[in-house]
Amino acid sequence: MGMSVRIRTTAAAVIGLLISTMLASVVFAAPAPPEPLTPDDALTMLGVSESEPLPEPELPQVPTGELVAPTEEAVQPLEPVEPSEAIDPVEVPDRAEYSKSKVLDRDETSTTYELENGERVTELSPSPVNVEVSPGGWVPSTPAVSSSADGGLAAPVHPLQPSFAAESGGDSTLTVERGGYVVSIALEGSKARSVEVGSTGLLWDVFGARYENVLPDADLTYKLDASAVKESLVLKEHPGESTPGRGELRLRG
Repeated sequence: MGMSVRIRTTAAAVIGLLISTMLASVVFAAPAPPEPLTPDDALTMLGVSESEPLPEPELPQVPTGELVAPTEEAVQPLEPVEPSEAIDPVEVPDRAEYSKSKVLDRDETSTTYELENGERVTELSPSPVNVEVSPGGWVPSTPAVSSSADGGLAAPVHPLQPSFAAESGGDSTLTVERGGYVVSIALEGSKARSVEVGSTGLLWDVFGARYENVLPDADLTYKLDASAVKESLVLKEHPGESTPGRGELRLRG
């Protein structure tokens, strides 16, 4: 009995030894890790060839010799050049004188005069000063108003051709026209009042139109000059809490 037990123990030990040997052989049979790549090997794998070195830049040549500062004798000042002919200043004549001279030409913003000595003077203006009443026929602009066929007032010889309705309170109190465009202006809420020629006063002169009491204690006035129209709402008393004056503007053209 005791002999057979030893045989089994020995066989078990032999089997355990064989398994350990096999495991050890599996573990130690793994290949060694590869060597790390060098930069040259990486470039070779990517197919990049080594480029040729850039040529050395050429530096400017510094001339040889000594640097000498310029002397006063070497630097000669330039002599001033006298004008060949002296230009006499032009004397501008007084407007009160040349405005009475003969007119040679006009356009919308200029007028050319001929003086008694044969010289010509052209007067320029930033705004229209002449009106073309016929093809090529220019006359001075005037703010004077006169009665129109519809019972209102108009300034026919004016760059804006302003016309004033016979009565206020409608869709159009003042109408101006220029360049094919027509603009109408009316004071909203105004009463129907007949138009009057502007009288001489502190705020305006005879060149204008007036609608009296279009609003409570307020007159609607228009003053004209040679190229513009100014609208004013003249209050006769302090307006108090509210001030009227909303208007309506219409454009056609």
